[in-house]
Amino acid sequence: MNKAQGFAEEIRSFYPDETPGEIALKEGLRISFEKPVDLAGRKRISEYRPKTKEIVIFYKEHEDEAIAHEIFHYMEEKKKLKPGRRSSEEQAGIFAKYLLK
Repeated sequence: MNKAQGFAEEIRSFYPDETPGEIALKEGLRISFEKPVDLAGRKRISEYRPKTKEIVIFYKEHEDEAIAHEIFHYMEEKKKLKPGRRSSEEQAGIFAKYLLK
């Protein structure tokens, strides 16, 4: 089992029936929506802002997946992990899929 699967199982053990949005709120995270920003042609769907404990969603149609993805980054911060950006993003995608099962 990789880190992402382990995190997803851990979260699901605490919140077995909640949606990603409900999980985020129970973990003390704020969720907000902002207009997308063009980053040299890259479509950024969401981001986690650790200083404000906030998940920002840029595309409402991807809300659950985006929140699940950013919960992973919150867990990395909570556990004081400092992975490389590429690895972190790959693991966040895996985590979101497991959390949304």
